[in-house]
Amino acid sequence: MEARSKDDVATSDSADLARPLGLGWSAVLEPKSRGAILRLVHPEQKPVAVEITITAQGPVIRASAVALEIESATDISARCERFTVDARDNITLRAPKILHQASGILRAEGGAVQIDAKAGDVRIHANDDVAMDGERIRLNG
Repeated sequence: MEARSKDDVATSDSADLARPLGLGWSAVLEPKSRGAILRLVHPEQKPVAVEITITAQGPVIRASAVALEIESATDISARCERFTVDARDNITLRAPKILHQASGILRAEGGAVQIDAKAGDVRIHANDDVAMDGERIRLNG
């Protein structure tokens, strides 16, 4: 079991904050010195936790669960300084049209980079030069 700091330990009256939700699940609110953790617990499942920590920069919200699904009838928007996704396996984007826009450089980097057009053309347009640098450049090969 991992060690917990005094900020992570629930106060003695947190048991009074436990509420049954049905199907064996219950909700427990654990106050912390700078925020709180809401845990949904089940004796046979991994817990779901939503933690809100108050920092000097403002609140930080952290959620953990077996899976996270977001569904919206219209838009989902995220506005931030940086957006990072760390996936252990892969990332899949599916849509009839995917648009990548960057006001600066748009860069793709990998051990190998492959572009396949299953139906239709591949078009490259530049307002300036197009440069290709490789050990060998094969056209139609």
